[in-house]
Amino acid sequence: MAQAQLGAGYGRNIGERLRLNTNVGLTVVDDQFADTYFSVSQDDAFASGLARFAADGGIKDYGANLTATYRLSERWSAVGFASYRRLVGDAVESPIVDREGDPNQVIFALGVGYAF
Repeated sequence: MAQAQLGAGYGRNIGERLRLNTNVGLTVVDDQFADTYFSVSQDDAFASGLARFAADGGIKDYGANLTATYRLSERWSAVGFASYRRLVGDAVESPIVDREGDPNQVIFALGVGYAF
């Protein structure tokens, strides 16, 4: 089971304390990964009421993210992260996503960092 992420990123310091990083990219998966996460077998269809579906590998999603790191002191930082991914191909065609999920995958996170 394999997946590969292809992408490009750019980072820039904005002033002395703030750094912004952005990345864009896509994820490619093999048949086994697609089958595990997006296929619906006969037994699964019977148990869930979803239609049978056999997913193939290929491009699973594309998207972008942004990370902002603000240095609070020499050792402490505040970090914000936002990510958007759009499922495509067999991933978006899967009844799991179509009926129970969402092709738009969004993540927001806040954190604190400490440098040793």
